[in-house]
Amino acid sequence: MPSEKTANLISLLPADWELPQTIRRRLGQQAGRQRCMSADNHLLLVLHEPPDGPEISFTGRFFWRQPDGSWISNKLGNTISSLEQHLDEFDDLLDQLEEKELVARTADEYFSVMEELIPLHRSAENMYLAVQSARESQPEDLRLIDCRDQAYEIFRSSDLLLNDCKATMEYAIAKRAEEQARYSFELAASANRMNTLIAIFLPLATLSSIFGMNLGHGFENKHQPFGFLGVITCGLVLGFALKHLLLNKPVEVPQTEVFDAPILNRTSNHSGKQ
Repeated sequence: MPSEKTANLISLLPADWELPQTIRRRLGQQAGRQRCMSADNHLLLVLHEPPDGPEISFTGRFFWRQPDGSWISNKLGNTISSLEQHLDEFDDLLDQLEEKELVARTADEYFSVMEELIPLHRSAENMYLAVQSARESQPEDLRLIDCRDQAYEIFRSSDLLLNDCKATMEYAIAKRAEEQARYSFELAASANRMNTLIAIFLPLATLSSIFGMNLGHGFENKHQPFGFLGVITCGLVLGFALKHLLLNKPVEVPQTEVFDAPILNRTSNHSGKQ
């Protein structure tokens, strides 16, 4: 009677798969990393399902190549087309992320694309290495060449898309930093002009307050309260004019770097589907 642990190990593969025990013993209780195992002219590809969202999928898919050249998978069918279907699922997922990247405009939208793209990129890289090992193990199987090339296209396209997203986000961060620097410089220039005005008129205002320098002008007791209201109105008008002069005056901003150059659009579209 096999132990419970042994039963769990065997249950990863269908019970009717007559694989060499040297391959079965290399499987643990989980699928583990994506890899290729071969023994006695048998070949077993251990791959992962495409990731669903930002989480990396460790659900295993097994593809067994028998000595006579026929293929069997545990989920997608009993021909090598099952491996091609597995690669097509990665292709479709990558197409969806490329469409999201093309319409993304904000940092949050680009981050959402990257959140889904990073696990896909990692899985695609390991998948390509596993299929490449299978190709080297079975050089006479020509259809593995197409699968290997498609796996490489998926990995390469995901790498290009990830780099594009990173470059765009870095560009957005640099552009925002430049805008903040310009705004800070304009505020500093406005504050400097205001301080200059204060420095000029503060001594005069202080002396006037201390000594009460009131001059007789003849309007103290005439046309009340229109004289007082006229002075208030003139003061408000002059205040708004001074505000406009200080805050809207163009400022020459020194620039040491130009961030308004457009990011180069990606020119390579993956064509991995067979």
